[in-house]
Amino acid sequence: SWLRNRMQKLKVIFHIGTEKTGTTSIQNFIRANRDLIKNQGTTTSPGIIGNQNNFELVLAVEDTPGADLAAHRNKSKIDFKEQFIQDTQRLISEDEAVTTILYSSEHLSSRLVTEESIQSLKKLFPVNTDFEIIVYLKRQEQLYLGYFAEAMKAGIPYNKIVKMNDIMARERYGAAYYDYSNLLARWEKVFGLKAIKVRVFDTSFFYQNDLISDFIQSINLDPKNLKVDFKESNPSLSPECLFYLNDICDKFSTLPRHKVISILEQVDYFKKGSFFTDDQLASFVSGFDDSNNRVFERYTGKPNPFLFKKSTMRYVNVSEIAESKTVYDKIVSIFSRLHN
Repeated sequence: SWLRNRMQKLKVIFHIGTEKTGTTSIQNFIRANRDLIKNQGTTTSPGIIGNQNNFELVLAVEDTPGADLAAHRNKSKIDFKEQFIQDTQRLISEDEAVTTILYSSEHLSSRLVTEESIQSLKKLFPVNTDFEIIVYLKRQEQLYLGYFAEAMKAGIPYNKIVKMNDIMARERYGAAYYDYSNLLARWEKVFGLKAIKVRVFDTSFFYQNDLISDFIQSINLDPKNLKVDFKESNPSLSPECLFYLNDICDKFSTLPRHKVISILEQVDYFKKGSFFTDDQLASFVSGFDDSNNRVFERYTGKPNPFLFKKSTMRYVNVSEIAESKTVYDKIVSIFSRLHN
């Protein structure tokens, strides 16, 4: 083992998402406090392994990580694995007092869809390593709305995005992702029941009603001197702005897409909403009631909190937006003033 000369046993914490549960805010917190966290015996990977969301973890163990991540694979999976081990050695060799490594990557919950790929992740570390898996869960209709919004941000037209009735058949972002009992069973088989720590992604459930404070508590850090005031990262756009995003990008073609999105986030005066009715959303999430009941009973010993808090979203009829030039003109007008 490349850890044979260390006196203390290694612990690895994987924060695996899920996606759109404040992962960017958590990763910003980790990056901003890296030295202070290290002083408490925990080292973190941003700036060492590479990208802030640690997508190299997926590239090191998954043959089919998805086209977006595969585009970053300028070397073989074996080379990524070797690079990962070298970087991990460097992380822990910086300080003998470091006993824990913290990795945060939402891709771990969405891209590692088989027990084999998760087993490959575990094998990157010595056999006597202790593991802890932290996962934030939100109601599945909210998870789907996040997926839908991110797809539109990526440029996929509204009518090309996989709809709720068809989403479960997908290999990725399908049953392996939305069915939390299915998702966590894979991680439990590899790491054991005691390693899994489930958190509810809802302000009313957060420690001190704050996500970062909740995360700090979940990994047993001392909050003293840590910078914890982080605004929401990667905020949601309204359905109106999402629908016309591609048109705005075409109109202001000299701007990169990410800049257009950044400006829209600043000028989006429409309220948050959904292209789906409350009844459609309720029907979707009700299909997971039995799975969610099992998850919260098994991993928290408490009732399923999603049963008692229903979503109410402003419904936006996509046909009405498409037929209304007024909405588009308003967005362009406000966008132009800030851009200029």
